[in-house]
Amino acid sequence: MRLILLLFALVFALSSLNMTVTFNPIGRVSIFGVSLLILLVFVALKKDKVNYNRSLTITFYLFTLLSFLSALLNSDMGLLYGSIVLFVLYIILTIVFVNLIRSDGNRFVFNSILISHVPLIALSFLFGTYGGGGSFQGIFYTSNAMGSVAATVFILILTVFLNNLELYATTKKRGLRRKLIGTFILSLLSFMLIVITGSRTSFVAGVTVIVLGLFFLLCSLLRKRRLLNLVIKSASLVIATGTAYFVVSLIIPINELLDRYIVSKFNQKAGSGDILDGRGYIWSETFDRAGLFGGGRDFFSAFSHSSHNTFISLLGQYGWIPVFFFICFLLLSAFYSLKYAFHASGDKYRYLPILMLIGFVALSMGESMMFKLSMLATLCCTGVVSTYNYNRVPSK
Repeated sequence: MRLILLLFALVFALSSLNMTVTFNPIGRVSIFGVSLLILLVFVALKKDKVNYNRSLTITFYLFTLLSFLSALLNSDMGLLYGSIVLFVLYIILTIVFVNLIRSDGNRFVFNSILISHVPLIALSFLFGTYGGGGSFQGIFYTSNAMGSVAATVFILILTVFLNNLELYATTKKRGLRRKLIGTFILSLLSFMLIVITGSRTSFVAGVTVIVLGLFFLLCSLLRKRRLLNLVIKSASLVIATGTAYFVVSLIIPINELLDRYIVSKFNQKAGSGDILDGRGYIWSETFDRAGLFGGGRDFFSAFSHSSHNTFISLLGQYGWIPVFFFICFLLLSAFYSLKYAFHASGDKYRYLPILMLIGFVALSMGESMMFKLSMLATLCCTGVVSTYNYNRVPSK
């Protein structure tokens, strides 16, 4: 199990190292190579029965098959290779992963990302650099890349905070308040890491995950008829978290950093009359010109810069038909993730799949997230929620 943990941690690490100058030329090849090694381990263990979700697998297969056809029509070998890699990664991260782990898959994803990314964040503070406007980019080639990594790590910590908050409202376990305050402080610190990168996309993704995460928590408490408990306990909770926020703000100028790195950038773009920073024109042109099977990797060469959007990037290169099935896959994933969040009460990481999916989609609105950490983590979590047996006895 330790070998499997290290291999998946390596895949996650490589997905982020791919956004560095040193590893970018070999990043995707390395991810593919380690993934194949995981597949060999799986074959060597000779699992008798392979558990997978047929609907999701067929949908993703159609997406990659049609992407393959698009690549052939556009005579683009790069896209051809990319579509093959995508399907292999799906098999390994969604099917092989859940059959190797069998149980506690979300905890495994959580631990794998922490093991692989705490060192990367530490290295970023030790040897990292700063980009334009003093935004922190760490060891990555842009501050937006650093921001996407920080946002994904933030989702992990927020997941634990939400679970502790729900336990605080529904149980009388001792020590919960200390855990709650501790995870609140860690969530605040990780969110401030997003802020100092100056990445508007990552900031919006973080806020989106917070708002929807709290919404899902409130819905869960309403289902359990425990919302009143949280309201009754909220007075002492607000005082405790408010005190924690005040103490942290004495060390880190939270409001000043928010204004310098985020608010000022939004004001600047709004003042220029183009808050999308020129992307709106590219998106509009892509909608009009993409066609059923796209225009290959050269589609965006006619524009001054890339689309900075996962869905627009796929649309321009592969076309409307493949993208339709990719969106269907995400909608199916969202369905299974939401069902899991509300019904898998035995898993303290049950909010991780839906929040990771939301994070991936939100980040994809402003950056291309293909083969990056949030996408790979989403595939793993999707494998967990889509094959979960709701009739089994929950593990404590």
